[in-house]
Amino acid sequence: LISPAHTSTMQNRILSEGKNKLESGGQIGVVAIGRCFRNEDLDATHEHTFYQYEGVFVSQSTSLSQMLGTLRSFFEVYYGQQLKVKTQPAYFPFVEPGLEFAIEKPVALGGKPGEWLEMLGCGMIHPNVLRSAGIDPKKYRGFAWGGGVERLVMLKYGIDDLRYFESGKLQFLRKFV
Repeated sequence: LISPAHTSTMQNRILSEGKNKLESGGQIGVVAIGRCFRNEDLDATHEHTFYQYEGVFVSQSTSLSQMLGTLRSFFEVYYGQQLKVKTQPAYFPFVEPGLEFAIEKPVALGGKPGEWLEMLGCGMIHPNVLRSAGIDPKKYRGFAWGGGVERLVMLKYGIDDLRYFESGKLQFLRKFV
C-alpha cells in the first residue's frame, strides 16, 4: 500500500462519473479533499502529513482566464480583501500549461508589500487525462488546481508553524473553540 502524495488521483473518478453531465449539456465542478503524505524535511512550512484540496472544472467553453478569475475570487472572498496575484510556469503532470498561483501576502495577515506566497498549483487539464476518462478533449476543456488546506488556515489565522496541526496539543486546538 502506497500513501498518496497528492489528490490528483481523484481526477479520473470525478471526470468518469461526470461524463454524463457533460454529454447532457452540463458541467463538471467538484472539489475533493484528501489526506496526503510526502517525504519532507519538517520545518515551519513543510510537514509529511497534510490535507490537500483538489478542484476540477470541465465544460465546452472552459478557459485559462476563467480558471485565474475563479481562483482570484476564491482567495479574495476567503481572506476578505482584494489581493494581488501572480502566476509562473510550473510542471504538474496532469495539466498543460501548469502554473503556480501566488498571492501577495496581505499586510492585514502579516505580509509585507512585495512578499509573495505560493498558494497552489493549477492548470488546464491535459487532453490525455480527459481522454482516459472517456471525455473528448476536442469538445471539452477543463482546469484543475490543488493546494494545502493547512496553508489556507495558517495565513488566515496567523499560525506560524505547520507542525501545530499534527501535534495533538490541546493548547493549540483550544484557540479555535
